Amino acid sequence: MMDRLNSLFLKLPMSKNAVEKGGYMIEKLREELHRVIHLYGITHEKTIEISQRLDIEIVKEQKERVKK
Repeated sequence: MMDRLNSLFLKLPMSKNAVEKGGYMIEKLREELHRVIHLYGITHEKTIEISQRLDIEIVKEQKERVKK
């Protein structure tokens, strides 16, 4: 299960502009999510909260890409 989650998160595309603009936040949330999953498990409240924040940041980034 953990390998499946890791592979899903690692496959999310990141452009150079995303890293320069808002991608840093996405990368930090990804790292935090992986850490919390290992500490607390996938169904813990903290894991879900970080996952939702990451989803929001990814949607923002996707909207920015569509505008271009």
